Amino acid sequence: MKKFLALFLSVFMLITVGLTTSGCASKDGIIDDKNTLNIRIRKAGYGTTYISALADQFEKTFESQGYKVNILPAQEDLVSDKVGREIYSGSKIDLFFADSFMPEFLEEGDYGIIGSDLTESVWNKKAIKFDGTEEEQTIAEKLSVFDTQGWFYNSKIRGLPYACSIGGLAVNTKVLEDYGLETPRTTDELFQCAEEIMKHAAEDEIYPFTYAFQDNLYINRVAAPWIAQYNGIEEFNEFFSWSKADGTAMGADSYKVFGYESVRKMLEVVYQFYDWRMMSFGSDSHDVSAAQGQIMKGEAVFYAVGDWMFQEECAKYPQYLNDVTLIPAPMISALGEKMFGEGSSYGFNKEKADDVLSLISKYAMEGKLAADIKPLVDEELSVNVALDDVVTVCERRGMVSNSMNIGVIVNANSEKQELAATFMRFIASTEAGTLFAKEAKTQSPFSFKEEMPSTEPWFDGVESILSNPYYKQLRNSQNGFKADCGITSYFPTLNHIFVIDINEDNVSKYDKDLKIIASNDVYKTAANALCDKMMTDAKAKLDNGDWKPVTK
Repeated sequence: MKKFLALFLSVFMLITVGLTTSGCASKDGIIDDKNTLNIRIRKAGYGTTYISALADQFEKTFESQGYKVNILPAQEDLVSDKVGREIYSGSKIDLFFADSFMPEFLEEGDYGIIGSDLTESVWNKKAIKFDGTEEEQTIAEKLSVFDTQGWFYNSKIRGLPYACSIGGLAVNTKVLEDYGLETPRTTDELFQCAEEIMKHAAEDEIYPFTYAFQDNLYINRVAAPWIAQYNGIEEFNEFFSWSKADGTAMGADSYKVFGYESVRKMLEVVYQFYDWRMMSFGSDSHDVSAAQGQIMKGEAVFYAVGDWMFQEECAKYPQYLNDVTLIPAPMISALGEKMFGEGSSYGFNKEKADDVLSLISKYAMEGKLAADIKPLVDEELSVNVALDDVVTVCERRGMVSNSMNIGVIVNANSEKQELAATFMRFIASTEAGTLFAKEAKTQSPFSFKEEMPSTEPWFDGVESILSNPYYKQLRNSQNGFKADCGITSYFPTLNHIFVIDINEDNVSKYDKDLKIIASNDVYKTAANALCDKMMTDAKAKLDNGDWKPVTK
């Protein structure tokens, strides 16, 4: 008995020492140990293998210091508001990889300061490489203003982006091939494909488009480029920031952005894109996963989304991986009419103007420069297009929507601020960015334009977008007068603006039997009416002071 008791006490002491030195996991999975970081990520878009890979490498790099990473179960709904509530209620989680953050929310939201000030501990420090040494540049020097403008507030930075998603159209190319159609490069070509698919829709139960009512903001992945393509990046930035290029606020004149021709042209295309008669079954009720599943299975052909779709769906639909790809938002055909159409110096008819736009776009996506594209277009279409105009189209073709409001924040109340800052500096290294990109199958702001180690057509599409020498990221600015007014939504006057208008007003040129009953003027009329309404609503709110500048 004494021998057994002695053995029991020895084992008990070993366990006790072990728990004291390495930390003990509580019932919610938290390990309360000064050398262990507790991390929670959002389970969406990028899978979960990336965080395990980063954690493993971090522990190897800092093995001598004994640093550990405790990865808590991922949560689908880990967005800013939930993170705020969790931190406010005393969470012991040290870092959150989450979504939908706005800089003012991290400092002046309903839950007080929830994100640590990383300006000196991370931003102005150098990233840490896998061998434990520092890179040559500070993290501030590595990232562009576009990467980080959504994380600055009151001259402090309270988070870092960890992914740089590419937006565009998911396309089921197998359905297109079955119907003898080519992948569209302009919006006119897109809707020509749609009309051909509609001829068989009643019998085949395959429709051109799908969407998820719950996540209508996915339309931004194509709507934003259509604004920028039509009249350039300057007007796009004015629309999103309500400020001039020099940073001067438009103030009381801000409402006029809703009358910009680029916005009207974009809305005409969006209304046609969301024509509810051309939508697959369930589009008004199903979620993103269901919409993406329809693209994978070929029940719909086009869906506005981003490169994250592949990682979300590849495991579920392995038999369809060769049937889908990602393309950038097709060129808005109104640009071709403006530059090459009957009102231009070229005087081409609508079809010829779109052919010129399409062919320039084709060669730009092959990685060619404007000087090399011009003779090819001239010869193939028997035209003489000015080199400056080819350059303009190439630059507009390079504009691609990106999503950067996903990021990492450090719990402002964490007792492990220094260790958390070390981890942030580690994941900001080029090596860690490359590791993340390969595991998450997307791009990292710390290691951009990574080639994906895969042979699926999806990644051929992604790489063709990135290889365009005129590639330029479009960001929905979170700075400027609009942000000062506390407005961060795409359109500040209406929620789910496109879907609501289409469902309520029946904006469609098809009848219940899928026969065309009106020309495309129905979309033009709807776009004009919506622009007028938005201008009126915005002016009233500005005049009445309903949008008050945020106190800084």
